[in-house]
Amino acid sequence: MTLRLVLVALLLGTSSALAFDSSKLVQFGTLPLDDLTPVIAKSALLQKEISKALSEDNKERADVRCLGMRFPGQWKNLGGLRVSPYACDFGAKWLRIRATVRIADRRGRAFETITARAMKNATKVSETNLNWEWATECGTAAYCAWYVGEPAPAPDGTGIVAGVKDAANQLQLYLDYAAKTGGRPDFSKPPVSDLLRRSNSSSISRLRERSVSKFPRHCSRALTR
Repeated sequence: MTLRLVLVALLLGTSSALAFDSSKLVQFGTLPLDDLTPVIAKSALLQKEISKALSEDNKERADVRCLGMRFPGQWKNLGGLRVSPYACDFGAKWLRIRATVRIADRRGRAFETITARAMKNATKVSETNLNWEWATECGTAAYCAWYVGEPAPAPDGTGIVAGVKDAANQLQLYLDYAAKTGGRPDFSKPPVSDLLRRSNSSSISRLRERSVSKFPRHCSRALTR
């Protein structure tokens, strides 16, 4: 019995450790609510709440648009796939869904971080341990700013500061990802171009300077426009 408990504990510990941080993907995109059916099906309560929300707002599932993190094209087998966290626009309210994301190759070997090997060999994605909440706003994720537009600034300016910091963090992640994978940064396309356009601060200026020095041939022209 003791041995079994130890083995279970080790398995649980390994399972938790091999969770993949999808926020490091940087890219994000839209998807219809129906595309989340496999995720939503994992919770009867969530299915019930969604049905109720659709009924209250007199909407069809096809009317609801969601946002999620997106695997960039460098991922050989997963490019374009959306993963948690998600945010779905029901009109009067938003549904935010988070799940534990894990990725693995055909043999079941898991990847925790973004590496050249992970991008080449990962073929499977699983999303478990669902958590969700209903809110009046999309949230603070970068894809929310891109989707709903930059929110009106708070009287004390905290809204502006928070927005700029988030944009700077997202851009830094993008640059780090490009440097790690040897890719060519493209600042001319959404969502990165939108983050640059909506951000105008000393933080972004410093980020631009570092970007120009790190990728002088590929992004100096885009960043200094």
